[in-house]
Amino acid sequence: MAGPADQPGQYGGAGKRLIADAQLRAELELCDRYRIPHSFFLGVGDGRWSETDRAKALAFDDPDAHHDLNRLYAECRWDVAAQRMVIPG
Repeated sequence: MAGPADQPGQYGGAGKRLIADAQLRAELELCDRYRIPHSFFLGVGDGRWSETDRAKALAFDDPDAHHDLNRLYAECRWDVAAQRMVIPG
């Protein structure tokens, strides 16, 4: 399965896909709960952890890979000049 998780970089790029893809997050939550590789969940793997499976699992376990909008609004403020949320200080 080629996709963002197969790209080079930290966690193979899977973190960005986790933020944007609610279906993938839900699938990885189940994989995490049952400790199975994502490829096995999809029915294409034999139960062994591929490089892509490991990259997705690491990205899923990275708290920076998930949106937390409540935290965003609690810790950040809107910077009018920059036109984006910023962390004060």
